[in-house]
Amino acid sequence: IPFLKALEKEYAGKNIQIVSISVDKPEAYETWKKMVVAEQLGGMQLYADNNFESQFILDYGINAIPRFILIDPAGNIVDADAARPSDPKLKELFTELGI
Repeated sequence: IPFLKALEKEYAGKNIQIVSISVDKPEAYETWKKMVVAEQLGGMQLYADNNFESQFILDYGINAIPRFILIDPAGNIVDADAARPSDPKLKELFTELGI
């Protein structure tokens, strides 16, 4: 989470939106909401409440978490298995893409 927060801060105001999707069971929703507030998570926070059967998870072929996917403004996948925020390769990719 600290690396994700730093990434959000560094790229604020640029052509990028950080979207975090929690994949869990419906009964974990309230716990997730409290964690989002407690950790002061930024970006867009979404909840896929049908665990690995959630439509988004199925559509994007996600089979493990955490998973970082880079999607362009048109909805096209740029990198289906992008580097984590802690990996310098992610910023290198952003630079290559002109972000």
